[in-house]
Parts: sequence; C-alpha cells; structure tokens
Amino acid sequence: MGAPSQRSLISEVEQAIGSGSDSARVEMLRRVTDLFIGHADNLQDDGIEVFDDVIGRLSVVMEEAVRAELSNRLAPVANAPKNVIRSLAGDNSIEVAAPVLSHSTRLDDADLVDIASSKGQGHLLAISTRQSLSEIVTDVLVERGNNNVVHSVATNQGARLSDQSFNTMIVRAETDDLLAGAVGIRQDISPNHLEQLLRKASDVAREKLMAAMPNANGAIGNILAKLNDELHKKRMHEYEPARKLVEDMHRHGQLGEEQVGSFAGAGKVLETVAALSVMSGIPMDRIERALRESKPDMLFMVVKAIGFKWNTTKLVYLLQNEWRRISQQDLDNARRGFLQLQASTAQRIVTFLKARQAISKSS
Repeated sequence: MGAPSQRSLISEVEQAIGSGSDSARVEMLRRVTDLFIGHADNLQDDGIEVFDDVIGRLSVVMEEAVRAELSNRLAPVANAPKNVIRSLAGDNSIEVAAPVLSHSTRLDDADLVDIASSKGQGHLLAISTRQSLSEIVTDVLVERGNNNVVHSVATNQGARLSDQSFNTMIVRAETDDLLAGAVGIRQDISPNHLEQLLRKASDVAREKLMAAMPNANGAIGNILAKLNDELHKKRMHEYEPARKLVEDMHRHGQLGEEQVGSFAGAGKVLETVAALSVMSGIPMDRIERALRESKPDMLFMVVKAIGFKWNTTKLVYLLQNEWRRISQQDLDNARRGFLQLQASTAQRIVTFLKARQAISKSS
C-alpha cells in the first residue's frame, strides 16, 4: 500500500477533528501513525513533514494515555517527526515524556538541555538513562538532579562527564557511599578525580573502592599506595594513646579478659583492638581488619587463641556495629562458629601468622 497524499491525509484529519468524536480522532491518529511507521524507511524530509503536521494536529487534542502510547511507538523510530517528538518530550506527564526522553535520537542536545533545565525530576531521570549523553547535558542533570538522577548518571557509562560534574558528584559522595562507589568505578575517572573521591569518601566507601582495585597500576596504583600509607600512618597515630594505655596495663598485670570485655562493652574500639594486639602478638592493623570483616573467622581465631570465653567474644564481635548492623541471626551463627572452633587450631594459626609477620619485617 502506497503512502497517502498530503491532501488526502489532511482532508481525513480535518474530518476526524471536526467530527467531535474522540474515538474517531484516536482511530485516525493510530492509522496515521501506522502509515508513518510502515513507510518511515522510505520517506524523505518533505514526507516526514507531512506526518509531523498531521500527527501533531491529532495528538495535541488527545488524552494522556493516547499520547503515552504514541510516545512509546515513535521513540525508537530514527526519523520520527521532530516537532511531534519535541512536543511529547516536553509533556508535563512523565508517562508521555519518558519514552522519547530515554530513547529518541531525534532530540538534540539543545532539546535535552531545555527540558532538563525546566522540567521535574522524572524528566531528568528519563534523560539520564539515554544510551549516550554529552557533557553539556550531564552538567544540567548533575546540577539539578536529585539522588536518583545523579546515581543514574554516575552508573551510565555512556554519559560523558565534565570536570565540573565530576567535582559536584565527588562533593555529594562525601555523604553517599553508593554514589562514591558508582563514581569510583567509572572508566573515565581521572587519577586526580579518583584521589579527590577517595579522600572525601567515608571510610566504608573508601575501603570498598580500594578493595575493588587490588591490581591497579600506573598513576592510579601510585595513588592507592600513597593513600594506603597515609591512612595507615593516620590510623596508627589515632591508636597511640590506646596502645600506651594497654601496654602499661599489661606490664602491671592488669590486662586480661575482664578488662578487654569492659573496653568492648563500653564501645572502646581503639582500646579493644590495642589490647587484643598486645595479648596475641598480632599487629593492630591486622586485628582491626579482622574486626571489620563481615566474616568473624579471623577475629575468633585471635580471641580463641588468647583463651577468651563466648561472653567476652560476643562483646568484641558486637563492635562490628560500628561498621555494619549485626542481626540476631548473625549473632547466633557467630556463637555456633566460635564454640565449634578448637583452641588448638586457633593457636596454630595465630602462631603461623606471627611467624609470617616476623619474616615480613626481616625481609
């Protein structure tokens, strides 16, 4: 079936609009849309303009559900009528606007910037999911967008980010661990931006990011090594008063299971870690890492080797609430694991760790 002439199309549209029948207008819109999609590959610019005029005149008087249907049908069409697409994209209804905002290639940067600058968060979120986004568009999305929009931009590897957008995201990531993680693993993040992010992110977000890049080399590897060294020195400096306290207690025979339980029960992480280090011979940073790990196996090896009972171990284990919430099920599983662990096994492993540490220091 050939495409209808401009005159016949316009004549039928005039009849449908003038008939006063909603159903007639909807049926006409669907017929015209079917005709356009069926012939889209062969239409020249003048033919597309005819459909642009006809579909535009019909759709402007349609209810939201019909316009949303039209948006879904036209969104994937590469040469869809441009004025119609712009009208749908700027619709106040996100159900109408979202399909073309997310998928239509007929919208250019000027269109997207205009909508991103004037419409609500739903429109911004739809734009943020496009297969590709230029810096001029993402700048507006990151500046105006809420958390959902900014997260969507950060996870969209087809979105190009300017220095300005990276800087804005890094500031927001100070209080948003999920955003910090999304920005940190972007393929286009520069070493400079990565260093800024790692310095501003929370301890939890920083640790996850650094753990996700164990084999990083080049500039990024140098940044990670530098930060690791700085963080280690800073943490050990924070531990200094606690270390001196427990070493003095140990010299005077005042450091035992009861005192460690007292430290842990009072939420004194530094003193607890320092005490476990002195009593086990395992370095403080390794004890702290064992305390932070979601699986308490290494922590239980240390306390079991020292000779602690479950009640004291439980207080130490509950210090993990500083970093993650421990459920009753976590606690029940931990208790079973601790009680099943043989002291002789724990002592052998701790002895091995101390020997390895001694070799590492001497090499």
